[in-house]
Amino acid sequence: MIRFLYPPVYWKSESDTMTHQYAITDSYHALMLDYAAGALPPALQLAADIHVELNRDGQFNNAVWSALGGVLLERMTMSEATAPTLGRTAWPRLELSAVDVIEQADSARPWRRNWFGMEYLPLSVEGGKLLKLRPGRAAPNHSHDVQEVTVVLQGAFKDQTGLYRRGDLAIAEPGLRHTPMAFGDQDCICFAAEAPMPLLQRLKRFFH
Repeated sequence: MIRFLYPPVYWKSESDTMTHQYAITDSYHALMLDYAAGALPPALQLAADIHVELNRDGQFNNAVWSALGGVLLERMTMSEATAPTLGRTAWPRLELSAVDVIEQADSARPWRRNWFGMEYLPLSVEGGKLLKLRPGRAAPNHSHDVQEVTVVLQGAFKDQTGLYRRGDLAIAEPGLRHTPMAFGDQDCICFAAEAPMPLLQRLKRFFH
């Protein structure tokens, strides 16, 4: 997985009427590059699919990385292009589409509640689920063991990193502690995707 250490680049969200700006960081670039290369695990791929479906900035960035990947592929020799990638996982085929998830967010399915009172809907993709915050409600303050990618389907939420509206994508790296809170007078519904936890990390969690 390639990482480019760009300084933050700030873009104005197309849907934002409050001149909010969100940072396009190296984590975002890395995610979109892996997305263009087809190297993301299913839940993260679905989050990126939704971001590209709903957000013009996502569409633009996907086009840039896809074009760059095509140029690099053209310059590779035949042996380089067909050689297996070391450490690359063959992820299962994604059964859900971005449109499927957006439609499920609007469906009449009953929402469940976890131990912390958070409303959620499980989905048929491992590591992915829908989350709902009622107006003025906040999720408990928490941190992350693995990367979590969240894309807003309806409404908006804010946390210590910024304000996110429909189509915006938020990336929480391991160790980030935050308290997401619904913003505005509409329910905030998001698709949240967790990266697979490495085996060694799962064993440590099990024995501790």
